[in-house]
Amino acid sequence: MTPREYGEVKQLYKFAIAYDCFWAVSKSCEQLIAAETQAGDHGYYMASVGIVCTYGRPFTDNHLIGMISPSLVPPEFKTLHSHLIELRHKGFAHTDSSGQLPGHGKMTEVRLIFTGTHVRTVSSRAIFNLYCSRRSRLWSIF
Repeated sequence: MTPREYGEVKQLYKFAIAYDCFWAVSKSCEQLIAAETQAGDHGYYMASVGIVCTYGRPFTDNHLIGMISPSLVPPEFKTLHSHLIELRHKGFAHTDSSGQLPGHGKMTEVRLIFTGTHVRTVSSRAIFNLYCSRRSRLWSIF
């Protein structure tokens, strides 16, 4: 295989991965909408994590094939794309302590609440659910 042919195969592979990811995200969103899933429902958080991480997969660098360019994102979705990628990188896939949800602080926050006799934990999951509920359903844009 020539270097040119190898480059073409890599491009085809990148776009095949992107197609599979976007198809899976779209079908998952359709299923969640059809089921009228709400932010407080069991499975909402895990579905959201899966959707965000799967959406971001084609935009993350694979040292063997590279990534698709964010310039392919239509202008009207650039802001949403940036938020989803930040959620993926800093909140879900890597739990980066610098990740912030606008108006809520750290997206990977875990709090310990001492009641005097018990310790209760509160995770960032509730913060994520509140963030999404204020922006309608996360997956309604796909």
